[in-house]
Amino acid sequence: MIRALCDEVATILRRPWELVLMLVLPPLAMVTMGAMLIGGTIRHTPVGLVDDSHSALGRSVLRALAASSDLSVEMSSGNLEQAWARLRRADLYAVVYLPPDFERRARARTPDAVLIYENASFYTAASLAGRKITAALGDRLKAFAPRLLGLPEEVGAALSGHRPAAPQVQVSFVGNPQLSLELFLGSLIVPGVLLLLASCAAIGAVSREMLEKRPQPWGMASPWALLVARLAPTVVIFTLWLMVWTVWLGAVRGFHPVGSVIEIVAAEALLMVATCSIAALLVGAAGDPDSAYSASTVYAGSSIAFSNATLPLVHGPLFAQWVSSAIPLSHYIRIQNGQWTLGMPLAANLGDFALLAGYAVIPLLVAAPLLRWRSRKPGKEEKVPPAALNDTGFWRSYVDTVASMVRSKPLFSLFLLSVALYAFYYPSAYVGQTAHDLPVGVLDQEHDRFSRELIRHLDATEAVAVTRISGDPVEATRWLAAGRVMALLDIPPDFSRRLGRLDAPGLALSTDGGYPTRASFVGGAVTSALPPAIRQTAQDVLGMTLPRADGTTGQAFAVTTLPMFNTTNGYGSYAVPGVMSIILQQTLLFGTATLAGFRREAWAGRRRRGRPGWKMSWPHFLGLWTALTVVGFCTNAFYWGFVLWFQDFPRGGNIAGAAFLGGWFAAAVSGLGLLVGSLFDRHDRAVYILAGTSVPLFFLGGLAIPHFAMPGWLVALAWPIPSTVAIPAFVEINGAGASLAEIAPYTLTMIVLALIYGALAGWRWCGPSWRATPRSR
Repeated sequence: MIRALCDEVATILRRPWELVLMLVLPPLAMVTMGAMLIGGTIRHTPVGLVDDSHSALGRSVLRALAASSDLSVEMSSGNLEQAWARLRRADLYAVVYLPPDFERRARARTPDAVLIYENASFYTAASLAGRKITAALGDRLKAFAPRLLGLPEEVGAALSGHRPAAPQVQVSFVGNPQLSLELFLGSLIVPGVLLLLASCAAIGAVSREMLEKRPQPWGMASPWALLVARLAPTVVIFTLWLMVWTVWLGAVRGFHPVGSVIEIVAAEALLMVATCSIAALLVGAAGDPDSAYSASTVYAGSSIAFSNATLPLVHGPLFAQWVSSAIPLSHYIRIQNGQWTLGMPLAANLGDFALLAGYAVIPLLVAAPLLRWRSRKPGKEEKVPPAALNDTGFWRSYVDTVASMVRSKPLFSLFLLSVALYAFYYPSAYVGQTAHDLPVGVLDQEHDRFSRELIRHLDATEAVAVTRISGDPVEATRWLAAGRVMALLDIPPDFSRRLGRLDAPGLALSTDGGYPTRASFVGGAVTSALPPAIRQTAQDVLGMTLPRADGTTGQAFAVTTLPMFNTTNGYGSYAVPGVMSIILQQTLLFGTATLAGFRREAWAGRRRRGRPGWKMSWPHFLGLWTALTVVGFCTNAFYWGFVLWFQDFPRGGNIAGAAFLGGWFAAAVSGLGLLVGSLFDRHDRAVYILAGTSVPLFFLGGLAIPHFAMPGWLVALAWPIPSTVAIPAFVEINGAGASLAEIAPYTLTMIVLALIYGALAGWRWCGPSWRATPRSR
């Protein structure tokens, strides 16, 4: 085993592409994500104000918005139509609207609502901006209420002389009170990226002889010892990279774990062992590395979506819940978050540690005999696609390219099967985007009829399911720390008596701040369900009617938020359309680069037979590029025309614009794929090297973290990537119905990228012969 381990290390050191995967791509991904997240949270979000009241109150609201360090007022004049146009272009993420005669109607105590229009297609930035605007408006409107209503200054804290509305709910985020995106995304995204890179590295190590058509060693000696030796370098290297990232977040960036660092490191090591063991099992089960790579990109590439860290899957489809429990990343994230932000005891994590250990050991035990069995069977040689062999005219090249996608198993898997599979597999993680039966615990410190009725009414709401009740604060806190509940509601002692005196304190709701997106989702659902439950309980038990906080009972003002272009304000309706651009790009990029790799292999074979090097003719190249572009356009049309409709996500805003942009997007990606693929000496290098780029490229698109919140140099480096243009452009076209004129910068950039990448790929394939022979296999 020691000798096999030394041989594996020596083999890796001799192979440049394996060194790139293990030693270059991980730090590159960490630098990219670290630079992107270093701001911690989103600040200076562009917002606008449309003040049709032209009043002193409007001017005061403008000053309040401008005083917020989290907001940047980019529009303070103009009408609502102009504001909506800027929302469609994503120049603004939220707009405040004060209707005509707003101040006069407020004096008459018949006010219109203050409206906040959010560009909910950019869910993260828009929702954060909406919360900051609401807070700024609340303070300013409260200060103005006595003046407008003619009330004494001493009642300025109350918005009117009427009774207060139901007690407010104060949401606190345990472990991450600032809702730092750097801590949340940094501890989620980087492990997910490293997991995918490690999976590709492990598949390459296990299937090396299959790819190189050499005798496989699995029939010799103990296959388990050989398999451990093959996987050990990958496990050690990627565990060390994950530890480096932990040191960066904890020691350098100041997010010190409150629990055990040893448990975090142990979970990191188990995650990498489990990842590599599953990768070996995929090779043994599939029998060829191409299928194993495809399966790995599906399961490992979507692990972040199914990890239960972004959107609660408890009310999602059973399939999504099963996938979440079946992937190692979900259990690792629970251990990591429990130690990093909550300081959970080891006993609370034993179940997840046991499952990670099972994923590490069981696939390894099964993979070794499978590989031995496969080594005794004659392998099927993958036929070279006709598009990689011939040098023909335009139309023959076009037909050969399309035929290659159907006849070649690796190309069929990448160009067609993966596209169809992702269309239905990935969105299943976000089907449950509407709150339904979220598990909530209640710390009942009152223990009377009022608290029991309040719990009953809360449990009867659609959004909430009260699953645990206790009067012990220590026990209730453990529920939240152990993840048994998603939120904890604290009913304080003497609450009902003080409510009868109209001086009841607010209710405290605690959620796990380690998952800010999920915490905001759960907190919003519970705080929306609580006021009606409190009013109903007060009516039933105390015989009193609490006014509503909607401006209908004499309150001075009401603030209403209206999500635009994502009317359900659903997380899936925001995430899935953006991720689809990445899916379309990466499947086309992988397939095109794989086809280019096949051609490199064919050329290498001819050189070994003494034939001179040759170059592709321009007609053949143009036929090849055109076929790839047409196939890419068709997959775009399938996603934007059918999948979004079938999955009921925002769609159909501007079909003609989407078709026009989709053609240039396909041309740019296929040109880039031909250019990048010309660098690979084997067809499998495409997925091997490029798979780990998918997640960072999505975030560089500016949907989750807007470009104004990233360093300028990083945004500049991201613009030559087609998805950086496609993600916001397609979101604005399909969801918001933006015209091509409104997104002209994106349209022109995509056209330029298509022409540049097409010209560079043509020069690479049709220019002077390049004589570099493939590197060592």
